[in-house]
Amino acid sequence: MWYMNSAIFGQVIEDAMKFQLAVIASVFMLSACEQKPAETTEPTVEPTTVAQVAPEEAKVEPEKPAEAPAPMVTVTAEGTTFDPPVKPEQIPAGAWYCDMGTVEFARLEKGDGKCPACGMMLREKTADGAAAGEEKHDDHEGHEH
Repeated sequence: MWYMNSAIFGQVIEDAMKFQLAVIASVFMLSACEQKPAETTEPTVEPTTVAQVAPEEAKVEPEKPAEAPAPMVTVTAEGTTFDPPVKPEQIPAGAWYCDMGTVEFARLEKGDGKCPACGMMLREKTADGAAAGEEKHDDHEGHEH
């Protein structure tokens, strides 16, 4: 075989071997750079259940201070409309008011006894804070509500 004895063939073989060696070295270097370290810097956190949390670690919300009672409102003899509505506890004793859970209208005189805004019957606020006609009792023995 004539090409095996030629000087060019020897040079081609030598160049091919150098190229293979360069490729193998490159692959080795790249694979070494991509390896991740065995240990991470972040600590591992184990999941816990509520039963595993120690009482001193549990978050306790501070008690909220008792809210001051809402200030009393001024009601005129002809009537006062409240926007936003006020609490019934804010209405002065003796006033007539529309009781819908909150108070949007109240007046000092009974007048026709109806709310001008919605037509409901007005209730008179008594000195103990209840509306007239409401039964106030603390004896719940022998019956349920």
